[in-house]
Amino acid sequence: ISEHIKGGIVYLDAGVAESFQFIGAYPVLLELGARAVCSLENMSVLDAVSSRFICSQGVFLCLQ
Repeated sequence: ISEHIKGGIVYLDAGVAESFQFIGAYPVLLELGARAVCSLENMSVLDAVSSRFICSQGVFLCLQ
């Protein structure tokens, strides 16, 4: 999904967020052009119904 990250909001589930934190991958997502990295568990209903998503192994990408 890396080609879709630029300009998007990346939502990570708890397991993926922990892995990304452990390996220090958050800066890589921002370097790829993500507007924000957020917790999937804290996603609002408005986000869920008003956006297009790509999902891959615990990572949801909200396309703007």
